[in-house]
Amino acid sequence: MKKIRVPAGTAQKFETVFDSLQDFTKTNFDQRLDRTFKSYGLDVEFKNNLVTSSDWEISILDSLIRRVQVNVGSDGKAIGIVDSIEPIWLDQLYAFNLVGPDPSKPYCVISASWESVQSNPLPVINGFLYDPTGEANTINTVVNDQTKLRVSKYATADAAMDAVMNHVAYKIPLAVVKVISGSPEMTLTTDDWSSEYTGTLDITINNGVIDTRKYFVAQLKDNAIDDTKVLFKDRDSTEATNNPVDGKVTFKDRVHLAEDLTLSTDKSIGIGFAETDDISEFFQVYIKGGQNRGTMRIEQTATD
Repeated sequence: MKKIRVPAGTAQKFETVFDSLQDFTKTNFDQRLDRTFKSYGLDVEFKNNLVTSSDWEISILDSLIRRVQVNVGSDGKAIGIVDSIEPIWLDQLYAFNLVGPDPSKPYCVISASWESVQSNPLPVINGFLYDPTGEANTINTVVNDQTKLRVSKYATADAAMDAVMNHVAYKIPLAVVKVISGSPEMTLTTDDWSSEYTGTLDITINNGVIDTRKYFVAQLKDNAIDDTKVLFKDRDSTEATNNPVDGKVTFKDRVHLAEDLTLSTDKSIGIGFAETDDISEFFQVYIKGGQNRGTMRIEQTATD
Protein backbone atom coordinates (compact mmCIF):
# COMPACT_ATOMS: atom_id res chain seq x y z
CA MET A 1 0.00 0.00 0.00
CA LYS A 2 1.24 3.45 -0.89
CA LYS A 3 1.57 5.77 2.11
CA ILE A 4 2.67 9.30 2.77
CA ARG A 5 4.74 10.09 5.86
CA VAL A 6 5.09 13.40 7.69
CA PRO A 7 7.95 12.81 10.16
CA ALA A 8 8.37 15.32 12.95
CA GLY A 9 10.76 18.11 12.10
CA THR A 10 10.56 17.75 8.31
CA ALA A 11 9.74 20.76 6.15
CA GLN A 12 6.73 19.85 3.97
CA LYS A 13 4.08 21.88 2.21
CA PHE A 14 0.60 21.46 3.66
CA GLU A 15 -0.97 21.49 0.15
CA THR A 16 1.44 18.85 -1.15
CA VAL A 17 0.75 16.56 1.81
CA PHE A 18 -2.99 16.68 1.26
CA ASP A 19 -2.71 16.20 -2.53
CA SER A 20 -0.41 13.21 -2.09
CA LEU A 21 -2.65 11.71 0.60
CA GLN A 22 -5.67 11.80 -1.73
CA ASP A 23 -3.69 10.54 -4.73
CA PHE A 24 -2.26 7.61 -2.78
CA THR A 25 -5.68 6.73 -1.37
CA LYS A 26 -7.14 6.55 -4.87
CA THR A 27 -4.18 4.51 -6.15
CA ASN A 28 -4.62 1.95 -3.37
CA PHE A 29 -8.36 1.75 -4.02
CA ASP A 30 -7.84 1.37 -7.79
CA GLN A 31 -5.41 -1.49 -7.26
CA ARG A 32 -8.06 -3.38 -5.30
CA LEU A 33 -10.61 -2.80 -8.05
CA ASP A 34 -8.13 -4.10 -10.64
CA ARG A 35 -7.92 -7.36 -8.70
CA THR A 36 -11.71 -7.67 -8.78
CA PHE A 37 -12.84 -6.45 -12.19
CA LYS A 38 -12.13 -8.16 -15.50
CA SER A 39 -13.32 -5.07 -17.35
CA TYR A 40 -14.63 -1.65 -16.40
CA GLY A 41 -17.70 -0.25 -18.07
CA LEU A 42 -21.43 0.19 -17.70
CA ASP A 43 -23.47 -1.29 -14.87
CA VAL A 44 -26.20 -2.96 -16.94
CA GLU A 45 -28.03 -6.28 -17.06
CA PHE A 46 -26.02 -8.51 -19.40
CA LYS A 47 -27.46 -11.87 -20.42
CA ASN A 48 -26.16 -14.15 -23.19
CA ASN A 49 -23.98 -11.33 -24.59
CA LEU A 50 -26.94 -8.93 -24.81
CA VAL A 51 -27.75 -5.87 -22.72
CA THR A 52 -31.27 -6.42 -21.40
CA SER A 53 -31.75 -3.25 -19.33
CA SER A 54 -32.42 0.32 -20.47
CA ASP A 55 -29.52 1.88 -18.53
CA TRP A 56 -27.53 4.20 -20.85
CA GLU A 57 -29.64 3.17 -23.87
CA ILE A 58 -29.77 5.73 -26.70
CA SER A 59 -33.11 6.15 -28.49
CA ILE A 60 -34.25 8.53 -31.24
CA LEU A 61 -37.20 10.66 -30.15
CA ASP A 62 -37.64 12.71 -33.33
CA SER A 63 -35.50 12.13 -36.41
CA LEU A 64 -36.68 15.35 -38.10
CA ILE A 65 -35.11 17.54 -35.42
CA ARG A 66 -32.39 14.97 -34.61
CA ARG A 67 -33.52 14.64 -30.98
CA VAL A 68 -32.12 11.68 -29.04
CA GLN A 69 -32.49 10.48 -25.47
CA VAL A 70 -30.20 8.71 -23.02
CA ASN A 71 -32.29 6.42 -20.84
CA VAL A 72 -31.81 5.33 -17.25
CA GLY A 73 -32.81 2.16 -15.44
CA SER A 74 -35.97 1.37 -13.52
CA ASP A 75 -34.41 2.91 -10.40
CA GLY A 76 -34.10 6.27 -12.16
CA LYS A 77 -30.33 6.27 -12.61
CA ALA A 78 -27.51 4.84 -14.70
CA ILE A 79 -23.98 4.25 -13.42
CA GLY A 80 -20.63 2.96 -14.66
CA ILE A 81 -16.85 3.09 -14.34
CA VAL A 82 -14.59 4.28 -17.18
CA ASP A 83 -11.25 2.60 -17.92
CA SER A 84 -9.39 5.32 -16.02
CA ILE A 85 -11.32 4.05 -12.97
CA GLU A 86 -13.50 7.11 -12.54
CA PRO A 87 -17.28 7.05 -11.96
CA ILE A 88 -19.93 8.14 -14.46
CA TRP A 89 -23.63 8.43 -13.76
CA LEU A 90 -26.97 9.94 -14.76
CA ASP A 91 -29.62 10.76 -12.18
CA GLN A 92 -32.40 11.07 -14.78
CA LEU A 93 -32.98 10.46 -18.47
CA TYR A 94 -31.48 13.16 -20.68
CA ALA A 95 -32.64 14.36 -24.10
CA PHE A 96 -30.83 16.66 -26.52
CA ASN A 97 -30.70 17.61 -30.21
CA LEU A 98 -27.76 16.63 -32.39
CA VAL A 99 -26.16 19.38 -34.45
CA GLY A 100 -27.47 19.70 -38.03
CA PRO A 101 -26.24 17.45 -40.85
CA ASP A 102 -22.58 17.63 -41.86
CA PRO A 103 -22.29 15.94 -45.28
CA SER A 104 -18.57 15.30 -44.75
CA LYS A 105 -19.09 13.60 -41.35
CA PRO A 106 -22.56 12.03 -41.07
CA TYR A 107 -21.71 9.30 -38.53
CA CYS A 108 -22.00 10.29 -34.86
CA VAL A 109 -20.62 8.41 -31.85
CA ILE A 110 -22.44 9.33 -28.63
CA SER A 111 -20.34 8.73 -25.52
CA ALA A 112 -20.57 9.18 -21.77
CA SER A 113 -17.47 11.02 -20.58
CA TRP A 114 -15.95 11.54 -17.14
CA GLU A 115 -14.59 15.01 -16.41
CA SER A 116 -13.00 16.71 -13.42
CA VAL A 117 -14.60 20.04 -12.47
CA GLN A 118 -13.11 22.50 -10.00
CA SER A 119 -15.16 24.89 -7.85
CA ASN A 120 -15.31 26.86 -4.58
CA PRO A 121 -12.69 29.56 -5.35
CA LEU A 122 -10.99 31.20 -2.37
CA PRO A 123 -8.66 34.22 -2.35
CA VAL A 124 -4.93 33.64 -2.35
CA ILE A 125 -3.15 35.64 0.36
CA ASN A 126 0.58 36.25 0.00
CA GLY A 127 2.14 36.65 3.42
CA PHE A 128 0.26 39.18 5.54
CA LEU A 129 -0.99 41.28 2.62
CA TYR A 130 -4.41 42.80 3.40
CA ASP A 131 -6.59 43.48 0.37
CA PRO A 132 -9.54 45.70 1.36
CA THR A 133 -10.88 45.65 -2.23
CA GLY A 134 -11.48 41.90 -2.19
CA GLU A 135 -9.86 41.66 -5.64
CA ALA A 136 -7.08 39.30 -4.65
CA ASN A 137 -6.29 36.30 -6.89
CA THR A 138 -8.43 33.22 -6.25
CA ILE A 139 -7.92 29.50 -6.68
CA ASN A 140 -10.46 26.64 -6.73
CA THR A 141 -10.42 24.45 -3.64
CA VAL A 142 -12.91 21.66 -4.50
CA VAL A 143 -12.66 19.06 -7.27
CA ASN A 144 -15.77 17.13 -8.32
CA ASP A 145 -16.53 14.30 -10.76
CA GLN A 146 -18.89 15.13 -13.59
CA THR A 147 -20.48 13.12 -16.40
CA LYS A 148 -20.98 14.71 -19.80
CA LEU A 149 -22.46 13.36 -23.01
CA ARG A 150 -20.16 13.90 -25.97
CA VAL A 151 -20.83 13.57 -29.71
CA SER A 152 -17.95 12.91 -32.13
CA LYS A 153 -18.46 12.94 -35.92
CA TYR A 154 -16.79 10.76 -38.56
CA ALA A 155 -16.71 10.56 -42.34
CA THR A 156 -17.33 6.80 -42.61
CA ALA A 157 -19.10 4.16 -40.56
CA ASP A 158 -15.86 2.17 -40.32
CA ALA A 159 -14.07 5.22 -38.88
CA ALA A 160 -16.87 5.60 -36.33
CA MET A 161 -16.52 1.97 -35.24
CA ASP A 162 -12.74 2.36 -35.07
CA ALA A 163 -13.32 5.22 -32.63
CA VAL A 164 -15.77 3.09 -30.64
CA MET A 165 -13.41 0.14 -30.25
CA ASN A 166 -10.36 2.35 -29.56
CA HIS A 167 -11.96 4.91 -27.27
CA VAL A 168 -10.00 6.98 -24.77
CA ALA A 169 -9.89 5.81 -21.16
CA TYR A 170 -12.26 8.46 -19.77
CA LYS A 171 -15.09 7.77 -22.25
CA ILE A 172 -17.55 4.94 -22.90
CA PRO A 173 -19.23 4.92 -26.34
CA LEU A 174 -22.98 4.31 -26.01
CA ALA A 175 -24.23 4.32 -29.60
CA VAL A 176 -23.64 5.22 -33.25
CA VAL A 177 -26.23 7.15 -35.25
CA LYS A 178 -26.24 8.70 -38.70
CA VAL A 179 -27.39 12.23 -39.53
CA ILE A 180 -28.01 13.15 -43.18
CA SER A 181 -29.92 15.80 -45.10
CA GLY A 182 -33.45 15.06 -46.18
CA SER A 183 -36.42 13.39 -44.56
CA PRO A 184 -36.00 11.43 -42.41
CA GLU A 185 -32.69 12.88 -41.32
CA MET A 186 -31.52 9.87 -39.28
CA THR A 187 -31.11 6.63 -41.23
CA LEU A 188 -28.67 3.79 -40.76
CA THR A 189 -28.29 0.40 -42.44
CA THR A 190 -25.75 -2.41 -42.30
CA ASP A 191 -24.69 -1.40 -45.82
CA ASP A 192 -22.92 1.58 -44.24
CA TRP A 193 -20.26 -0.76 -42.83
CA SER A 194 -17.66 -2.93 -44.48
CA SER A 195 -17.69 -6.68 -43.85
CA GLU A 196 -14.79 -6.17 -41.43
CA TYR A 197 -17.25 -4.88 -38.85
CA THR A 198 -20.54 -6.49 -39.75
CA GLY A 199 -18.85 -9.88 -39.73
CA THR A 200 -16.77 -9.64 -36.55
CA LEU A 201 -18.65 -7.29 -34.24
CA ASP A 202 -22.18 -8.54 -34.84
CA ILE A 203 -23.51 -5.07 -35.65
CA THR A 204 -27.28 -4.79 -35.30
CA ILE A 205 -29.44 -1.74 -35.91
CA ASN A 206 -32.54 -1.02 -33.86
CA ASN A 207 -34.66 1.98 -34.83
CA GLY A 208 -31.73 3.75 -36.46
CA VAL A 209 -29.27 3.17 -33.60
CA ILE A 210 -26.22 0.95 -33.22
CA ASP A 211 -26.18 0.05 -29.54
CA THR A 212 -22.51 -0.25 -28.51
CA ARG A 213 -23.15 -0.79 -24.79
CA LYS A 214 -22.60 -4.54 -25.11
CA TYR A 215 -18.90 -3.96 -25.84
CA PHE A 216 -18.39 -2.02 -22.59
CA VAL A 217 -20.02 -3.90 -19.73
CA ALA A 218 -18.47 -3.92 -16.25
CA GLN A 219 -17.62 -7.53 -15.37
CA LEU A 220 -15.98 -9.24 -12.41
CA LYS A 221 -13.02 -11.57 -12.81
CA ASP A 222 -13.93 -15.25 -12.76
CA ASN A 223 -11.33 -15.85 -10.06
CA ALA A 224 -13.14 -13.36 -7.84
CA ILE A 225 -16.20 -15.63 -7.78
CA ASP A 226 -16.31 -18.95 -5.96
CA ASP A 227 -17.31 -21.53 -8.58
CA THR A 228 -18.51 -23.84 -5.81
CA LYS A 229 -21.29 -21.29 -5.27
CA VAL A 230 -21.96 -20.08 -8.82
CA LEU A 231 -22.70 -22.13 -11.94
CA PHE A 232 -20.33 -21.12 -14.75
CA LYS A 233 -20.91 -21.84 -18.42
CA ASP A 234 -17.25 -22.44 -19.23
CA ARG A 235 -16.44 -25.29 -16.79
CA ASP A 236 -17.73 -28.51 -15.28
CA SER A 237 -19.74 -28.45 -12.07
CA THR A 238 -19.64 -32.10 -11.04
CA GLU A 239 -18.63 -34.40 -8.21
CA ALA A 240 -15.42 -35.15 -10.11
CA THR A 241 -14.44 -31.47 -10.06
CA ASN A 242 -15.45 -31.11 -6.41
CA ASN A 243 -18.02 -28.41 -7.14
CA PRO A 244 -21.41 -29.97 -7.86
CA VAL A 245 -24.60 -27.97 -7.55
CA ASP A 246 -25.53 -28.50 -3.92
CA GLY A 247 -29.31 -28.19 -4.03
CA LYS A 248 -32.36 -28.58 -6.19
CA VAL A 249 -32.73 -26.73 -9.51
CA THR A 250 -36.00 -25.78 -11.19
CA PHE A 251 -36.17 -24.85 -14.87
CA LYS A 252 -39.20 -22.88 -16.05
CA ASP A 253 -38.47 -23.50 -19.73
CA ARG A 254 -37.14 -26.20 -22.05
CA VAL A 255 -33.81 -27.84 -21.28
CA HIS A 256 -31.77 -29.10 -24.24
CA LEU A 257 -29.02 -31.66 -23.65
CA ALA A 258 -26.22 -31.91 -26.19
CA GLU A 259 -24.91 -35.07 -24.52
CA ASP A 260 -26.46 -38.17 -22.94
CA LEU A 261 -28.39 -37.84 -19.71
CA THR A 262 -26.77 -39.97 -17.01
CA LEU A 263 -27.89 -40.94 -13.52
CA SER A 264 -26.07 -42.24 -10.50
CA THR A 265 -26.57 -45.91 -9.65
CA ASP A 266 -30.04 -46.79 -8.33
CA LYS A 267 -31.38 -43.30 -9.11
CA SER A 268 -34.45 -42.54 -11.20
CA ILE A 269 -36.15 -39.64 -12.92
CA GLY A 270 -39.48 -38.44 -11.52
CA ILE A 271 -41.97 -36.85 -13.91
CA GLY A 272 -45.32 -35.54 -12.70
CA PHE A 273 -48.52 -35.56 -14.77
CA ALA A 274 -52.16 -34.90 -14.12
CA GLU A 275 -54.40 -37.96 -14.25
CA THR A 276 -56.09 -36.64 -17.39
CA ASP A 277 -52.86 -35.86 -19.28
CA ASP A 278 -52.10 -37.71 -22.49
CA ILE A 279 -48.44 -38.54 -21.90
CA SER A 280 -47.88 -39.15 -25.61
CA GLU A 281 -47.99 -35.39 -26.02
CA PHE A 282 -45.12 -34.95 -23.60
CA PHE A 283 -42.61 -37.42 -25.00
CA GLN A 284 -40.83 -37.58 -28.31
CA VAL A 285 -38.38 -40.47 -28.66
CA TYR A 286 -35.64 -40.13 -31.27
CA ILE A 287 -33.59 -42.98 -32.72
CA LYS A 288 -29.88 -42.12 -32.67
CA GLY A 289 -27.81 -43.26 -35.63
CA GLY A 290 -30.73 -45.26 -37.00
CA GLN A 291 -30.45 -47.84 -34.23
CA ASN A 292 -32.87 -48.67 -31.47
CA ARG A 293 -31.10 -47.65 -28.26
CA GLY A 294 -33.65 -49.07 -25.87
CA THR A 295 -37.13 -48.43 -24.59
CA MET A 296 -38.70 -45.91 -22.25
CA ARG A 297 -40.84 -47.24 -19.43
CA ILE A 298 -43.32 -44.98 -17.66
CA GLU A 299 -44.83 -46.08 -14.35
CA GLN A 300 -47.29 -44.45 -12.05
CA THR A 301 -45.64 -43.90 -8.66
CA ALA A 302 -46.28 -41.87 -5.59
CA THR A 303 -44.88 -38.33 -5.45
CA ASP A 304 -43.20 -36.64 -2.55
